[in-house]
This record gives sequence, C-alpha cells and structure tokens, in this order.
Amino acid sequence: MNRHEQARTALNWGLGLPPEILKASPVPLAIAEAYSFLQDWNGLQAWVDGKDWGEEEFLRLAVVSHALHRLTPGDRASMESQTAWAAALKATKNRPERLAAIAQLAEGWDYANEAADAWWLIANGNESAKAALTALQRLYKAKQNTRGLLRVAKRALELNPADLVAANNCANLGLLLTGDSAARRLASKLHRENPANAVFSSTYAFALFTEGKTSEALREMETLKEAQLRHPVIAAYYFVMLIENGKMERAHSFLSAANKAQLLPEEQQLLTAATRKLLQHDSQNVMKTASADN
Repeated sequence: MNRHEQARTALNWGLGLPPEILKASPVPLAIAEAYSFLQDWNGLQAWVDGKDWGEEEFLRLAVVSHALHRLTPGDRASMESQTAWAAALKATKNRPERLAAIAQLAEGWDYANEAADAWWLIANGNESAKAALTALQRLYKAKQNTRGLLRVAKRALELNPADLVAANNCANLGLLLTGDSAARRLASKLHRENPANAVFSSTYAFALFTEGKTSEALREMETLKEAQLRHPVIAAYYFVMLIENGKMERAHSFLSAANKAQLLPEEQQLLTAATRKLLQHDSQNVMKTASADN
C-alpha cells in the first residue's frame, strides 16, 4: 500500500493490528515507512522514539536519524541526526546484511553521505566487499563524485591487484584530480602491458597530456582506429588534445561525439575549455574573412 500511494490507508490499518503483530518484524519498519511517505515527521519520531526493536534496533536508530533530519533542518539537526546515525551504524555490529539494509534506507531518503558511511564499513571488510564497492560506485557516479570514485577504484585494486579496470580507473581518475606521477606510472604500465586496449591507450595519452607532452599525447591517440576515436568518452579526450595541438578543423568533426559523453565534472571542464577555444578560433576566422572582404 505504501508503494501504491495508499500510505494513509496502510498506516490506519497497521496501527489497528493486535499489539503482538504490531511489534513483530517487519511491521514496525513498514509503519515507519508509511509515516515517511506521508511526511508526518512528528508522527514518525513519536513512533520510533524511546522504543526497542530488539534485533532490529539498528533499523529503529536509522529511522530516528531520518526523523531528526526532517524535523529540525539546519546545523542542529545535522548534529542530532548524525549522532543517531552513528548509533545505528554501531548497532549493526558490523554485520554486512544489516549495514546494507540501512545503507539502502539512506539512499532511499537521499542521504548519500550516510549511505556511503554504511557501504564503506562493508567495503573495508572481508565479506561482501565487492558488492558494497558496486553500490558505492553507483552512488558516486550518480552524484558525479570523482574523489569517491577514485577511492572505490583504489579499494577494488587492493582487493584484486589483477583487476585491470580498477587499475585504469585509478590511473585516469588520479590524473583528473591530481595529475601525480604515480597515476602516470600506472597509466604507462597498463598501456605497456596491454597495447591493444583502446581505453588504456587513451588513459596513457592523457597521462602524457597532463605532463605537458601534448604532441606526444595526440600521436598516441591517433594510433587508435577511427571508430575507437569516435566513442564518446574517447572522443572527448581526443577533441581536447586536437584543440591543444591547433588541429581545429579535425576537432570540429569530433565535437558532436564528444558532447554525447557522460563526463565527470573535471572532464567536462576540460571539454568546455577546449570548446571555448574552438569557438574563439572560429570567431577570429570570421572576423578575418570579413575584414579581407572589405
């Protein structure tokens, strides 16, 4: 009923259940959900405050955090709700299935930071770590959180040093964020060991680019086939390198593909800056042509 816009009916019906059923899992959480759907935050707090849900106390504390967050917006609410959330995390006793349950609740409430807290407790352990990293990657990708994605890639590589996708993510995201030598060395190693991989070649070219070796970077990109260069994400990087090398005419033919890419904020900044340079170049050419005609 909650999921079919009948939360009020669900609440009235649920509260009329015999006490022994009303206290039995998962009824208390379903009642809390009904209050949440109705945005009755006072009712929600009254429902969970001072109760004891036994083995599911971690769920009650998570709901307490949610009610406090909604009831008193601002710094005070943040402090109180965070205290309740910390208590919920502690009450899970680090059991992965419990942590996953409150992480999913937090995601449903759109509390990305709280969800990440729970997922990371799983990801940093030995059980269900891979599933938690998958959830974190989805979460950070939705929020376009590049630093979070880099943290996920690093942990994935710790868990499996043979994970080439995680290794490339470490290199590429590290280059985007800091451009440090460790990321460049990793990009070079991946390319050297997997020379036929177009994505790794693109990352290596970007490593050269961040080092100021723009002409070398472009030459590396142009070892790829035309169809590979027109893959949206690769096209975005290729477009940036074409512009920096003054290849404006060829850049024009890749702008459409580049604009189709789903980019992180740091990648979008590179693409936007390069597009601005192209437009300035085109504008100057128009002015020169007009001047010559006069």
